[in-house]
Amino acid sequence: MKKTYLLLFFIYMLSGTSCKDDTSHLPTVNLEKDLSINQLRDSSYISDIRSLFYYNGKYYASDYKRDQILILNENLELQKILGQKGKGPGELLGASDIYVYNDTIFVFNDSKRSFELFNSEEHLQTIDLLSQHSFSSGMRFAVNNSEIYFSSFYSQYSISRYYYKLDSAQFFGRSTEYRTPRESRIKNKRHVHVLDSKIVAIADCQPFIDVYTLAGEFVTSFDLSSIDQIKKIIEYVERNNYAENSYFQFFPESYVCEDNIFILITTVGKNDEKYKNTLLELELEGDAIKPVRLLNLGDGWFKSFCISGNKIVAFNGSTAELIRYDY
Repeated sequence: MKKTYLLLFFIYMLSGTSCKDDTSHLPTVNLEKDLSINQLRDSSYISDIRSLFYYNGKYYASDYKRDQILILNENLELQKILGQKGKGPGELLGASDIYVYNDTIFVFNDSKRSFELFNSEEHLQTIDLLSQHSFSSGMRFAVNNSEIYFSSFYSQYSISRYYYKLDSAQFFGRSTEYRTPRESRIKNKRHVHVLDSKIVAIADCQPFIDVYTLAGEFVTSFDLSSIDQIKKIIEYVERNNYAENSYFQFFPESYVCEDNIFILITTVGKNDEKYKNTLLELELEGDAIKPVRLLNLGDGWFKSFCISGNKIVAFNGSTAELIRYDY
């Protein structure tokens, strides 16, 4: 395991850029709650928010247990509920990851392996994955024009550019070969974002970010392993020597806003206690990524978040609360 990680770092150091030594120890900002809710205005309760997205003054939240999309205003007040649980056309069975593009809401329907499209009032369309797609829920995807970009390990590639109106796909993106085909598939997942006319792909169990053009051409890679908190994750993984076909998730969630990238990182404390309450903030400057700071969300086990201007909204799975922060 240790040799595998060392080889991986060496390859990415040669082909990309690493964080400089003076960014290994980043400042930490302890955020304070501005507002929190666990119950909606209709007296129903929030259950399991798997994905959050901010668009045009509203927060969109996918509740996996309720199988609904919640639309909230900036004060986290319920404005609209879309979708319902079921196996029928347009119904949801595992409302997972979400993206809003040109007023259209894209929701990954986990059990059906499809994207469901809604406007602010009703279901519009179902987009089924192609047979070669292997997208897993819990990974960010992005939409640009009539193309959906998402993590999908296929052959030697890690990302799919899905032309859903034509039912065709292009595959691109670097990947790493592991001991078995299954291990290669589960360890090459990416959170995929469109930012500044580029594709930003964040590996979820490897400490790097790849950048591509919208056409899928490789631009550069950024090694995050010099950051103190990420060093500790790597050391933890090496100590525990994870079994074949298993892995430890470094980065369970991410989001982009303006020129900034935010990553929810798993941190390791004393006695190997693990926490999911810290965001790593980075800034994209041209073709360079600069680590900025760490944002501590406080006690809890956080599962999803989004950014809007100077606000962060995050779902604390420990308390089933949506929490808003100033930052």
